[in-house]
Amino acid sequence: MDEERRKAVRVAKPVVVRYNINANTNEYRKRWDETQVKNLSETGAKITTMQCYPQGTVVTLNFSLPNCPSKSLELQAKVIDCQPLCGKYAAPISGMSLTRVEFIHDNEESRKSLREYVDWVLKRQEGEIKKPTLPLDQ
Repeated sequence: MDEERRKAVRVAKPVVVRYNINANTNEYRKRWDETQVKNLSETGAKITTMQCYPQGTVVTLNFSLPNCPSKSLELQAKVIDCQPLCGKYAAPISGMSLTRVEFIHDNEESRKSLREYVDWVLKRQEGEIKKPTLPLDQ
Protein backbone atom coordinates (compact mmCIF):
# COMPACT_ATOMS: atom_id res chain seq x y z
CA MET A 1 0.00 0.00 0.00
CA ASP A 2 1.51 3.31 -1.06
CA GLU A 3 1.88 6.14 1.44
CA GLU A 4 -0.78 8.10 -0.47
CA ARG A 5 -3.34 5.31 -0.07
CA ARG A 6 -3.06 5.16 3.70
CA LYS A 7 -6.11 6.61 5.37
CA ALA A 8 -5.02 6.29 9.00
CA VAL A 9 -2.34 8.25 10.84
CA ARG A 10 0.64 6.10 11.84
CA VAL A 11 2.84 6.72 14.84
CA ALA A 12 6.41 5.50 15.08
CA LYS A 13 6.62 4.55 18.75
CA PRO A 14 8.06 1.15 19.64
CA VAL A 15 5.59 -1.31 21.16
CA VAL A 16 6.52 -4.88 22.08
CA VAL A 17 4.30 -7.38 20.28
CA ARG A 18 4.03 -11.14 20.28
CA TYR A 19 3.01 -12.76 17.02
CA ASN A 20 2.03 -16.21 15.84
CA ILE A 21 1.32 -17.31 12.29
CA ASN A 22 -0.81 -20.36 13.01
CA ALA A 23 -2.71 -19.39 16.16
CA ASN A 24 -6.15 -20.14 14.74
CA THR A 25 -5.42 -23.29 12.75
CA ASN A 26 -4.88 -26.93 13.52
CA GLU A 27 -1.16 -26.26 13.05
CA TYR A 28 -1.05 -24.08 16.18
CA ARG A 29 2.52 -23.48 17.30
CA LYS A 30 3.11 -23.32 21.02
CA ARG A 31 5.87 -20.77 20.42
CA TRP A 32 5.07 -17.12 19.86
CA ASP A 33 7.81 -14.84 18.53
CA GLU A 34 8.35 -11.45 20.13
CA THR A 35 9.32 -8.32 18.26
CA GLN A 36 8.72 -4.57 18.05
CA VAL A 37 6.16 -2.57 16.18
CA LYS A 38 7.98 -0.02 14.00
CA ASN A 39 4.82 2.01 13.37
CA LEU A 40 1.18 1.57 14.20
CA SER A 41 -2.22 2.93 13.22
CA GLU A 42 -5.80 1.87 13.81
CA THR A 43 -5.72 -0.03 10.52
CA GLY A 44 -2.31 -1.70 10.48
CA ALA A 45 1.31 -1.89 11.57
CA LYS A 46 4.85 -2.47 10.43
CA ILE A 47 6.73 -5.08 12.47
CA THR A 48 10.00 -6.95 12.24
CA THR A 49 9.57 -10.70 11.79
CA MET A 50 11.94 -13.66 11.88
CA GLN A 51 11.16 -14.53 8.27
CA CYS A 52 9.36 -13.17 5.22
CA TYR A 53 5.72 -14.26 4.97
CA PRO A 54 3.67 -14.38 1.77
CA GLN A 55 1.10 -11.67 1.10
CA GLY A 56 -2.25 -12.65 2.60
CA THR A 57 -0.77 -14.73 5.45
CA VAL A 58 -2.88 -14.29 8.59
CA VAL A 59 -0.92 -13.31 11.70
CA THR A 60 -2.18 -13.14 15.29
CA LEU A 61 -0.72 -10.21 17.24
CA ASN A 62 -0.86 -9.85 21.02
CA PHE A 63 0.25 -6.62 22.71
CA SER A 64 -0.52 -3.95 25.28
CA LEU A 65 -0.47 -0.25 24.51
CA PRO A 66 1.44 2.17 26.78
CA ASN A 67 -1.63 4.39 27.33
CA CYS A 68 -3.50 1.40 28.82
CA PRO A 69 -0.90 -1.21 29.86
CA SER A 70 -3.32 -3.40 31.82
CA LYS A 71 -5.40 -4.10 28.69
CA SER A 72 -4.08 -6.67 26.24
CA LEU A 73 -5.15 -6.63 22.59
CA GLU A 74 -5.17 -9.75 20.45
CA LEU A 75 -5.76 -8.97 16.79
CA GLN A 76 -5.76 -10.87 13.55
CA ALA A 77 -3.93 -9.20 10.68
CA LYS A 78 -3.06 -10.11 7.12
CA VAL A 79 0.35 -9.58 5.57
CA ILE A 80 0.28 -6.81 2.96
CA ASP A 81 3.99 -6.74 2.16
CA CYS A 82 7.21 -8.28 3.44
CA GLN A 83 10.76 -7.15 2.62
CA PRO A 84 14.16 -8.28 3.94
CA LEU A 85 15.39 -6.03 6.75
CA CYS A 86 18.58 -4.26 5.73
CA GLY A 87 21.35 -2.97 7.96
CA LYS A 88 23.47 0.16 7.87
CA TYR A 89 25.05 -0.50 4.47
CA ALA A 90 21.91 -1.89 2.79
CA ALA A 91 23.04 -5.46 3.47
CA PRO A 92 20.17 -7.78 4.44
CA ILE A 93 20.09 -8.82 8.10
CA SER A 94 20.01 -12.61 8.13
CA GLY A 95 16.45 -13.92 8.29
CA MET A 96 14.87 -10.67 9.48
CA SER A 97 12.09 -8.94 7.56
CA LEU A 98 10.01 -5.79 7.72
CA THR A 99 6.42 -6.94 7.50
CA ARG A 100 3.46 -4.65 6.89
CA VAL A 101 0.13 -5.96 8.13
CA GLU A 102 -3.47 -4.77 7.91
CA PHE A 103 -5.66 -5.48 10.94
CA ILE A 104 -8.76 -7.61 10.54
CA HIS A 105 -10.99 -5.92 13.11
CA ASP A 106 -13.70 -8.22 14.35
CA ASN A 107 -15.02 -5.61 16.76
CA GLU A 108 -15.08 -1.84 17.11
CA GLU A 109 -13.40 -2.03 20.55
CA SER A 110 -9.97 -2.93 19.13
CA ARG A 111 -10.19 -0.19 16.51
CA LYS A 112 -11.19 2.30 19.23
CA SER A 113 -8.25 1.25 21.45
CA LEU A 114 -5.79 1.76 18.59
CA ARG A 115 -7.34 5.12 17.65
CA GLU A 116 -7.06 6.29 21.28
CA TYR A 117 -3.42 5.19 21.41
CA VAL A 118 -2.55 7.09 18.22
CA ASP A 119 -4.30 10.20 19.58
CA TRP A 120 -2.47 9.80 22.91
CA VAL A 121 0.94 9.61 21.19
CA LEU A 122 0.18 12.60 18.96
CA LYS A 123 -0.92 14.71 21.95
CA ARG A 124 2.23 13.78 23.86
CA GLN A 125 4.39 14.68 20.85
CA GLU A 126 2.55 17.97 20.46
CA GLY A 127 3.12 18.73 24.15
CA GLU A 128 6.84 18.06 23.80
CA ILE A 129 7.07 20.42 20.85
CA LYS A 130 5.12 23.22 22.54
CA LYS A 131 6.88 22.87 25.89
CA PRO A 132 8.46 26.23 26.70
CA THR A 133 12.20 26.24 27.30
CA LEU A 134 13.90 28.41 29.87
CA PRO A 135 17.05 30.35 29.04
CA LEU A 136 20.20 28.64 30.37
CA ASP A 137 20.91 31.45 32.86
CA GLN A 138 17.63 30.98 34.79
